[in-house]
Amino acid sequence: MAKKLSLLNKKQRKWLDNFLKDKPHARLTNVYDLLDGDRVIEIEWWEHTIPLILDRHTLIENKLK
Repeated sequence: MAKKLSLLNKKQRKWLDNFLKDKPHARLTNVYDLLDGDRVIEIEWWEHTIPLILDRHTLIENKLK
């Protein structure tokens, strides 16, 4: 990961750090340095949920919007 981060300048790294700080289940997976000088970062992000096993007498109500 250190090599990937070394491709980013200070402003890009600050943006990435702020993004990752707000998203606990996100991580930097790759940085692409394109021929025209642009950099593209690849972030893997997933929603983490805790599995819950319910018995058949439990009712869950929710409104979908």
